[in-house]
Amino acid sequence: MSEEEEGVIIEEVNLELFNLEERETFWIKQIKPEYNAIKEGARNLSVPHLLETLLKISKNRSSGVIYIYDEFKKLLVTIPSLTSLAVLLGNKSITISLKRAMVSGSLFRSSWYISKHPFNLDEKPLIEFSSPEYFDLIEKMKSQKHIRKAIFVFKDGEFICKYDGIMEAEKALKISHDTINENIEKNTMYKGYRFSLHRV
Repeated sequence: MSEEEEGVIIEEVNLELFNLEERETFWIKQIKPEYNAIKEGARNLSVPHLLETLLKISKNRSSGVIYIYDEFKKLLVTIPSLTSLAVLLGNKSITISLKRAMVSGSLFRSSWYISKHPFNLDEKPLIEFSSPEYFDLIEKMKSQKHIRKAIFVFKDGEFICKYDGIMEAEKALKISHDTINENIEKNTMYKGYRFSLHRV
């Protein structure tokens, strides 16, 4: 852990001689730390950071760039960390789901690949981080939080449809979810249909 993450002791306060809140306020005013939401000691407790500050913190603590691709594996954007993405999606705990998708190589919310490594070194991102288009992408990700595992259906080698889940595919195609699952696992076809968890 770095010194920045651990914190730096700048004064040991004797509580018999000084008021802790007053000394904290003094040092906040002297140093002007960029992450303090409020400029007085103690009052920062339970005060949420501004979104811009949260992104800055996650970027500073990041260990490397993260690549976001669409379901066709086209590079959409590079971001400073998984935490910065989770913060924008509304909950830092989403980092767990993002890591799971990244490690397994599966689609996050059935539309995006998350990777620590580029699929193609020569490819340039279509979207700039923190641009309006990036925030549009975030909103789209939020809108698909109900989708856990989409099903991509191909017929005679041609893509025909993407369903939000296996039950939706079962209802539309009148093929049991057990049959769909079995053919996904075995990578086999059923009556000309091929089912996949990936678009490509």
